[in-house]
Amino acid sequence: MSGSIFVNLETSRHTGQERPEDILNEPEPFLVFKTDSSDELRFYRKHRIIRMQYLDEQPPLEPAELTILDCRLLLTDGVMLAGSIREFLPPERPRLIDYLNNLADCFVRLHLEAGLLCLVNKEHIVYASAARDVVV
Repeated sequence: MSGSIFVNLETSRHTGQERPEDILNEPEPFLVFKTDSSDELRFYRKHRIIRMQYLDEQPPLEPAELTILDCRLLLTDGVMLAGSIREFLPPERPRLIDYLNNLADCFVRLHLEAGLLCLVNKEHIVYASAARDVVV
């Protein structure tokens, strides 16, 4: 299903506009979703969302400042996703397992091809594997 979620022009989490992952990782249990097909407003319970994909229009971050983790994720709905996690990770916790075990966020930000991002609910990951041959 395609549609829109509403983001704010500012957020207290970081500089710049609020991003979809900010909304998904906030403590409120529901988010507002407007369907493209009927303009219907729906209120989705966040912990029931398996994944959300969108085209990232933010400029890419400098790779030298990021930890890049190529990986594959098998989800509870049977979908296997391959991509990379690109995050600022502490030098003492740079591994995929460290990122997945971070309790601060419920959704993983997975970079797919051509600027496509997939936000994956950690509760719906059956397993994750480090992938050396993932093409992004």
